[in-house]
Amino acid sequence: MKALLKIIFVVLLIAPVYSYAQFSTKTKSSIPNQSLSKTQLNTQQIKAGRLSKVEPPKSISEVDINNFPIIGFSPEDLERSRQKYWEITPKKPYDPGMELTLWGTYTPSAFIMTPNVKYIINVDYDYYTYSSRLAVNLLEGKDYKLIFGIEPKAFPEGTTVLFRIGTSEFRIGWPSNSSELIVLFNNSFTGKQIIDFSPAIIPNRGKNRDAMQEFSIKSIRLEELTN
Repeated sequence: MKALLKIIFVVLLIAPVYSYAQFSTKTKSSIPNQSLSKTQLNTQQIKAGRLSKVEPPKSISEVDINNFPIIGFSPEDLERSRQKYWEITPKKPYDPGMELTLWGTYTPSAFIMTPNVKYIINVDYDYYTYSSRLAVNLLEGKDYKLIFGIEPKAFPEGTTVLFRIGTSEFRIGWPSNSSELIVLFNNSFTGKQIIDFSPAIIPNRGKNRDAMQEFSIKSIRLEELTN
């Protein structure tokens, strides 16, 4: 019987697995508290506060999306060194202190950011804007860098990806000819931080499925930066 169970486990491990559902990598581990120190904050970094109530993602209108600021970061900030990090991939979807919930497609090689459609009226779609969520135990006053390892893909100019980190909502421009999508933020409290993100938002497509295009994430790495 034990031999049979081992064979079944190996087959499941190597066989292609495709799912479209809510996928969670919840773990029970937590990141231990550390001594805190002040961090010099760049004006373009996001100040991430605590959500008063954590709720499932909701649909957001095109007008609201267009009002979200498009954030950029200086090369100097992007090159800052880290003192520790957490990382998950489809082959290693667990890291103590980090949980991924995915309303999309999960394959052996990528987490795919897929528009989550609520209902359809003729050719008009209504969808959940945020299709993925990270929950991570972070420290007050620390700067963090979130790095998505992505497959380079050609999107129209002006394409962005939506983010909500705690109480801050903003957009990041889709990187051209790059295999990384990077966000920097400063955390304003010690505890579990919620990071939501969405498929790529194509400009001037209206509120329909063509306005949101899926993309693949090969890895998600969160770095705690040195002061």
